[in-house]
Amino acid sequence: EITGQQEAKIIANLLKNYGEPHHTKLLIDVGGGSTQISIFYPDGSMINDSFKIGTVRMLKNNIKAVEWNKMMDFVQKNTKKDNLFVIGSGGNINFIKKRFGSYYDPFLDLSLLIDIYEQLQAFSIEERIINYSLNPDRADVIVPALIIYIKILQTLNIDKIACYQVGLSDGIIMEQFYDKHPEFILNK
Repeated sequence: EITGQQEAKIIANLLKNYGEPHHTKLLIDVGGGSTQISIFYPDGSMINDSFKIGTVRMLKNNIKAVEWNKMMDFVQKNTKKDNLFVIGSGGNINFIKKRFGSYYDPFLDLSLLIDIYEQLQAFSIEERIINYSLNPDRADVIVPALIIYIKILQTLNIDKIACYQVGLSDGIIMEQFYDKHPEFILNK
């Protein structure tokens, strides 16, 4: 069994090479119990942290303001707006990209995320399932996930987020490949 921390690390290792090499990459991985933030710098260094801000916790109103403040302080103190490339991962952002984004463009604009949030939060869970073909286990958590992505983007004054629709299974496959073929690793 893989822990949330291990899952985030596998996905982060997969996504760290996306985008331009001279950009700082901020990876936001929203889960049910927590949000993992990983920041990759152009020099190859990285930092990450996990915050007790997850979609299920939000549904249960089980998040303290201090935790939001810790997460926002972390992203603000460890990034600069110049050359910042924000990447979202997780089932919710992948669904949003697939349902509302462009097939050819990896980016979702902040304004689109806000529009989607306003549309979805106006519906009951049952209406989201019917109107948007959402699975029942996604219909309840997608609105809290949108809130998390929107708040981080607004805090950083960033107007778009990349979503490559990759996940844990892709990361595990890449890890196995690199174990057998380390000569292909870009950033060791």
